[in-house]
Amino acid sequence: MAKMMLAIRRGTEADLADISAIEREAICPPWSDGTLLRSIYSESGECFVADESGWVVGFAFVSVSEFEAELLQIAVDSTERRRGVGAELLQWTLRSLRQRGVRSVFLEARKSNAAALALYCRFGFCEVGVRRGYYDAPAEDAVVMRLELFS
Repeated sequence: MAKMMLAIRRGTEADLADISAIEREAICPPWSDGTLLRSIYSESGECFVADESGWVVGFAFVSVSEFEAELLQIAVDSTERRRGVGAELLQWTLRSLRQRGVRSVFLEARKSNAAALALYCRFGFCEVGVRRGYYDAPAEDAVVMRLELFS
């Protein structure tokens, strides 16, 4: 397997089509393009993309409220999964949040998403609760996780 030339950078409006395509494939239900665009330019959040030679292969959206953040979405193009893109995005996102002084990060993940749950655990996230019936299409519980950035 060839080594990928991956760059993590802030997302822009020019990335909207790529983000939207990945999101429609990976996240159910997907956000509208309008919601994605507002999230790219949100004053209370961040959008990061994984760029491989000008092609967006993954993205992460976080919402920040003073000392806490929520990882709203993180997704990788299906053709690029299992290559470390998600880990790179998560690592970059957490580093950025630490630099902003964020102390803890929360997220929800589908209970059946073993790959995502394993990734989050690898980065130190711990399960703190379950939200019954949180997801639709299909209906499923969400595992709520938290990571303390400064202990």
